[in-house]
Amino acid sequence: MNFWDTNITTQNIPHPLAIKNNVIWDIQREDINHPFISGNKFRKLKYNILHCINQNITNTGTFGGPHSNHIAAFAYACKIFNLKCAGFINGNHLQYTTPTLKFANEMGMELIFLSSLDYKNKIIPNEYKNYFIVPEGGANNFGLKGTIEILNHQYPYDYIFTPLGTGNTLTGLILGSKPTEKIIGISSLKGAENIKFDVLKNLQNHNYKLNNWEILNDYHLGGYAKFNPEIVRIYNYYLENFNIELDPIYTTKMIFGIEDLLQKNKLQNCKILSIHTGGLQGLPGFINRYQNQWNIVLSEKKNIRF
Repeated sequence: MNFWDTNITTQNIPHPLAIKNNVIWDIQREDINHPFISGNKFRKLKYNILHCINQNITNTGTFGGPHSNHIAAFAYACKIFNLKCAGFINGNHLQYTTPTLKFANEMGMELIFLSSLDYKNKIIPNEYKNYFIVPEGGANNFGLKGTIEILNHQYPYDYIFTPLGTGNTLTGLILGSKPTEKIIGISSLKGAENIKFDVLKNLQNHNYKLNNWEILNDYHLGGYAKFNPEIVRIYNYYLENFNIELDPIYTTKMIFGIEDLLQKNKLQNCKILSIHTGGLQGLPGFINRYQNQWNIVLSEKKNIRF
């Protein structure tokens, strides 16, 4: 079996709100497509890594934060394929020592810590400028080629939902969808309204003219990596009732948005698919960071949401 082959698994969610609204709700379990390079990271890295191999590129690097799923996945993939890799990390190494960075270092990634300004402007030391650089989150044309392959279902859905970060996965889903399907990205970032222009530009580059997509910006739960009690309640509810773990940065916010749309009867008599984009490697770090708040929410015993 080829390393990049993966089985697409969908799981039905018999959620009370879905049943009430006569909605068939499935979730595509991209989180289980690989134990270390899971979710959309597996898709985004596939053609980046294959490009390095096909072009005999031996030195590569990428950008990410101290808790980045992309950094962890990239480090593991480079180790498997014997690529020398560098991780350009946003932050001071004395301030950030995380499970993610420890794992990346153990996989052989060289960690280079950048100031916030250098990170923002993607300024790296001269000795790395001849490296093949993969953008943050794997958001390039190789990454897009991989995300187009996420959808492979036989019958069409009315709506397909995905968490939104860079917009690369949303773009791939739009390009890989059926014309009758509406693709909805739920942003995990606060104040990220301009991402829609990046998506639009990528679609125009692929001569895509359908207007069957939308971005919702009201379900970020405070912003990227911020704590919100809803994150704990959603995580616990889906683990206990459907045996699904959701990451606290992206997928919980997508679920929060879908539940709200169901609660407001904006989804009725339809079939929906939600994409679980992985990200579970960052869960222990998130819980550890907000351990007190997490335990308080659990102790309130308000995890029965409906």
